[in-house]
Amino acid sequence: LCYAAAGAMIVLQGRRLGFVILVRTFCVVAISAVVVDIVFLEARNIGFAVPVTFPMEGFLQNRNAFSFVLAMALACVIFLQPKYQVVALSLLELGLWFSGSRAGAIAAAVIIVIYVATGQISLWLLGKSVACASVVMVGAWLGRSLWMIVSSLGVAELKAPQFIVPPLSYPNSNVERFQSIWGGLQLFFDHPFFGAGLGAYLKQQSNIATPVVIHSTPVWLLAEFGILPTMALALPIVGFIIGRLRAWRAGNWACFRAACWLFRLPC
Repeated sequence: LCYAAAGAMIVLQGRRLGFVILVRTFCVVAISAVVVDIVFLEARNIGFAVPVTFPMEGFLQNRNAFSFVLAMALACVIFLQPKYQVVALSLLELGLWFSGSRAGAIAAAVIIVIYVATGQISLWLLGKSVACASVVMVGAWLGRSLWMIVSSLGVAELKAPQFIVPPLSYPNSNVERFQSIWGGLQLFFDHPFFGAGLGAYLKQQSNIATPVVIHSTPVWLLAEFGILPTMALALPIVGFIIGRLRAWRAGNWACFRAACWLFRLPC
């Protein structure tokens, strides 16, 4: 509520200028977190004792939460000055890569498709950002290689450094995800119209040491609310998205709002 109220106050008082300053600040803060994490990660990889997690979590202790922030920042890039957009896109792409979040990657792809289709971001600009991100990764690898060669002088065996590739998901995570979705669907089939009630899925797992939630918001809504309340929640959102997509020629503001709603669907 505090964050929402602060943002609302800024936009209410500053109108469009206030909104632009707000989203630019948010974008820069997200990019700064990526830069700090990349520096810490490279420092740890060459032997320094730096407290950093991998896959990247951006101080949020959860890579999916961090990818959510990065996807929102990606939606804000169109409000940056053109000369900064390539750098911003490159760093956000690196952050999404190192966070290793599957939902984040899908959400980012949805946003990019919307922006390319509506002309807010050109394919040329997108290609330059991907090239810049690749150059940063290769440069970091070469720097790490050079450091390891220098620090290993006189050592008989020298190990070549590897590219850092974060896992998109762990095997147990996939098992939990699909089990929870299947359990949610079974709960929906048992209570199709008005659902089993909020918290019913967790209540079923009261005898399990580590209960899990349903790893799909639509399935969760269907399981605990049923088809009718879920439709009541979904129809205004669908109507809003259709209206924004029809108005995408109105400029980056309409595209931004459509992207912010659409990118949440894969999560």
